[in-house]
Amino acid sequence: VQLMQDRTADLFHTEETVPARQLLESIAQHRNTLKALLANARIEPIRHDLAVAMGETDVLTAWLLFDLDRGNDAANAWPSTLTMAQATGDGALAACAWANDWPQWRGPQRDD
Repeated sequence: VQLMQDRTADLFHTEETVPARQLLESIAQHRNTLKALLANARIEPIRHDLAVAMGETDVLTAWLLFDLDRGNDAANAWPSTLTMAQATGDGALAACAWANDWPQWRGPQRDD
């Protein structure tokens, strides 16, 4: 679990120096690993820590998608962050999800 938490933090630091388009695949792979570990974890404190790491990974995914002008995809990433925040009782993660779940991320709406 500590390795996955460290990797999550490392990805946040990497985001400062690596272009979003280059980092997105690594983040997707990291999230898939977290998802598999979470699906198989049976000890509640371990599940909690993995879920928080997954929520934090979803936050970073949304930001990267936003940086790539993929507003709809970014907006669609926030609900999973909120789900993880609610499941773990992580108020900071929930605040991040609520503060960033902006309708304007989806871009202009059309009246067709």
